[in-house]
Amino acid sequence: MARRRSRKVHQEKAAFQMSLGFIVAVVFAIVLLTLSITWLQQLIGNIGGLTDDLTQQAQAKIQETFQAQKTNFAVWPTQYAISSGNTLKMSAGILNNDPAGSNRIFALNVVPVASSICQTGQFESCTVKGTDMKSYMRNWVTFPDSAETVLVGTTGYRFITITAPLDAPKGQYLFSVVACADVPKGTLPVSSTCTQTSSSLWGNSASLAITVK
Repeated sequence: MARRRSRKVHQEKAAFQMSLGFIVAVVFAIVLLTLSITWLQQLIGNIGGLTDDLTQQAQAKIQETFQAQKTNFAVWPTQYAISSGNTLKMSAGILNNDPAGSNRIFALNVVPVASSICQTGQFESCTVKGTDMKSYMRNWVTFPDSAETVLVGTTGYRFITITAPLDAPKGQYLFSVVACADVPKGTLPVSSTCTQTSSSLWGNSASLAITVK
């Protein structure tokens, strides 16, 4: 009887040890899986870059600018620092306060104008990565280039996305954000030819400074 009881105790002890070993193995596997997922997320983040989406905040900030500066065209932010490979999503806002009370058509353009990488006064002839600086910077930017009707008394918002390439040299890059109206009335503004603000837009172009850190 004693021998049988001893054998039973031994079997229960062995079963407990096996269960404990199984639990430890499962916990270890979960830890490894968690670490692997974290590593993959970091790897994907490094490859794809991070995105700072400020489009929601931008609308309120643009309205504040309209009130404070008595203007009808603004961008937000006006300056921002990102790492190479990362992306900024921001907004431009056009307030149609046409004195004649008419709906107006606007087109947007984002024009590279300067870079700290280039010598003063040499931007037009400056090259980087085998291409001219203006084309290099233009490839960073995407935005809706179609003309848009903005109802009188309302604000039309346009999203602007800027992605600094992984090979972007550190420094400051300056863009001019321009909005052109249907002047004369009924003429459809074209984004690609919109390089300076129309005098009847009653607003100036907006400067955007991007620092690659």
